[in-house]
Amino acid sequence: MSAPTPPPVAPQGSARGKNPMVNLSITDKFITVARGTGGVDELAMFLDESLVMWGLVKVVVGSGAMARSKFVFLYFSGAGMSTVKRMRFTERRPGAVAALGGGMIDWDREHVKDVTLDTLLEKVLSAVVADDGGADMSVSAMREQALAQIKAAEEALKRKPALKRGVSQGGRSGRVSQGGGKTALALRAELGFKDVLDMVRNPKGGLNWILVTPTLKLIEAGGGSVPEMRRFLPESDVAFALVRMGFGAGQFRRNNFLFVHWAGEKCPHVQRGKANAEKPTVQSALKCDRLLEMFAQDLDDLTLEDCIEKMKKYLVIDGDEAGEISVASFEEALKEDKSALVAEFGEDAGDDDEGLEGILDEPDELPVAEAVASVRADEEPFNWVLIGPRP
Repeated sequence: MSAPTPPPVAPQGSARGKNPMVNLSITDKFITVARGTGGVDELAMFLDESLVMWGLVKVVVGSGAMARSKFVFLYFSGAGMSTVKRMRFTERRPGAVAALGGGMIDWDREHVKDVTLDTLLEKVLSAVVADDGGADMSVSAMREQALAQIKAAEEALKRKPALKRGVSQGGRSGRVSQGGGKTALALRAELGFKDVLDMVRNPKGGLNWILVTPTLKLIEAGGGSVPEMRRFLPESDVAFALVRMGFGAGQFRRNNFLFVHWAGEKCPHVQRGKANAEKPTVQSALKCDRLLEMFAQDLDDLTLEDCIEKMKKYLVIDGDEAGEISVASFEEALKEDKSALVAEFGEDAGDDDEGLEGILDEPDELPVAEAVASVRADEEPFNWVLIGPRP
């Protein structure tokens, strides 16, 4: 697998790198929830549907002399908020726009599942076509470029260890702790399908999930199980996954396999039909025998809790109590998987998970103005920041 293509460098005087003046008195009314290099899918990990949050996401479109940055303003008004609270925070929207620098494409969302790379790129594409005639672009092409830019940003962050990946104030994100370490291709880009599958099927392997296309092209793999794998499911395509789910630790651990057949809600029916026909071939290649199979087309149908509950109903464990298959026993096994990930890929493999725990406990607040400036600056690796109202 070839190394990721670095993000294009714009010439002097291009549209990239504009950094509007930020009103410091306005930014004082907000706090930095998090910032990162992993794009909008990473940002989504910090969203809370009981809160209002505002985000700035940078997307570079075009290449070479035509490269330019587009900035997207995410207004996330959680679906779980009361109407009164929603109306009150709506009044703070202009302040959030000013704090994030202005000059952005508006993108309103209420559900975490709707904050994905594909939906973001659809919004950016429509704006590009309307503003400067980018009719020859496509979401798929932009997605490929965005993923390459994200990988390059991750590499750039490694070379700047003094930088903080992100900051979260007040324990805003309960979803973060579900993550594992870095994914396989971020750790070792040359990994192939067979290498990954061998590790997933090994009871003590360093990876516990693999996600592939209907043609068996490797999408991603990792050691963070279902919660991590969900982040890479394509909204407009079909994909298949094999997940090794462990329960318990040491001599009491049991491994079971889950086969996931995913068909994104926005996948065209004809494309879905052709892809679904490849399911037997994919199952054979993944060596899927005697395992739980789940079909999903919405992330709400593929939560960790649902997977564990269905696993309990599926399994027949000789002489064991069904209660041993639980979230608690799963977390015990996931700790062992993390150790295996580090043993296989080195200490760097655990950086994301440890860093996220550190983020939640981080006592120092990253100033909003500093976080915004780092996202808007060409020389910095960060491509998103999320802010919230100061209590």
